Amino acid sequence: TGTRYFSQPLHSIEHREGVKIGQYFNRDSQRNAGHVVRRIFAQRLDGDELSTSKAAMKIGIDFDNTLVNYELAFAKVGKEEGFLPPEFDGGKLQAKDWLLQQRPDGYLWEKLQGIVYGRRIDAAEPYDGVLTFLRACRRAPDVETFIVSHKTLLAHHDGSGTNLRDAALKWLMKNNLFDDRYGIEITNVYFEGTRDEKVSRIKSLGL
Repeated sequence: TGTRYFSQPLHSIEHREGVKIGQYFNRDSQRNAGHVVRRIFAQRLDGDELSTSKAAMKIGIDFDNTLVNYELAFAKVGKEEGFLPPEFDGGKLQAKDWLLQQRPDGYLWEKLQGIVYGRRIDAAEPYDGVLTFLRACRRAPDVETFIVSHKTLLAHHDGSGTNLRDAALKWLMKNNLFDDRYGIEITNVYFEGTRDEKVSRIKSLGL
């Protein structure tokens, strides 16, 4: 079984030779440098060469900062929730830097993260290319897609007690990613409490 696991934004897809999924790249590499890690794990049918036959393939994708783009959400939510000044004009990294200047202990930044990843995840959008990628996977013969993510139940300093996993599932439903056009089954979505558990899940699924 061919397998892939992606944990960087998906911006481009070349789909050819049945299940052969081609080049992926990050057009915003400068903005995301040092913050988005690319990990692609491959097990190929013929050793070093990927078979061009219509063999089954499993594709695993991370959730945060891979499917979900929070770049503009932090500024929007930060201003609406009173963390950032109305005149703030920046993205996620700029919001982090500004909040760390106000509270070097990280409290404000972690609190805003919890809100954005939880009850205000509605402000986030799918990355450019995600829907195209998933439609290509859906059309390809014998391809099964999984989402595997490190996501705790609750966020730091979030008094609302929002369940982060429920919020993530609601985001997937709101963006219609369980629609038949995209081929993701809700039973193929896994949220793990630690990074070690995430790695174990990836291995157990054969990704």
